[in-house]
Amino acid sequence: MSVRYRIHAALRIVHTVVYDTTDAQELHAYSDQIRKDPAIGGSFNHLIEISTPGPSSDGTLAVQVFFELVPPVFQIKLAVVAPKDVDFGIARQFQSINELTDEIFWVFRNLEEALTWLGFEDRREGWSDWTEIDPG
Repeated sequence: MSVRYRIHAALRIVHTVVYDTTDAQELHAYSDQIRKDPAIGGSFNHLIEISTPGPSSDGTLAVQVFFELVPPVFQIKLAVVAPKDVDFGIARQFQSINELTDEIFWVFRNLEEALTWLGFEDRREGWSDWTEIDPG
């Protein structure tokens, strides 16, 4: 699976990395797993890093990820790290089309900016306490 995530219970955040091109089936499975994970519930913020080594398969990778993930987490913060122009642009279009406010959804070029927006710039003391999730 090209999508992996880990959770940090104390900081109440899910960190997802899309590290290769993926398809709708994988993203649907990932979204289902996030929704059903009892450790997450509905109150965890989400940080998604799109770190594809090459171009997105058809230019819609970011849209597919957000479409699958946003419904279960709509009332919490969702930060997206998309350094590549195509993924960044598509993520911003997704935000606009779905009328997601800047208070709950934002797209960043780098991880540090996203962590600051999520409020973690000075809460790194337990940053290593992640639980890795096996996507199965």
